[in-house]
Amino acid sequence: MPICDMCSTEVEDIFECKECGMQCCEFCGDKDKKLCDVCKQHSKGGSSEDENEEFEEESEDEEEY
Repeated sequence: MPICDMCSTEVEDIFECKECGMQCCEFCGDKDKKLCDVCKQHSKGGSSEDENEEFEEESEDEEEY
């Protein structure tokens, strides 16, 4: 039986994420869209780590004044 890369569970069926190539079960992603939960979150407009870092830097600059 295949093993899901995200939850490490043995499952009957897995799919490959079209963005990152991770092997996922239906509980760890969207099988119809072929996206793992991580890539699905980014495609919905979730902020990336780089955007969060920029926001933190701007906040620190504002605190200095």
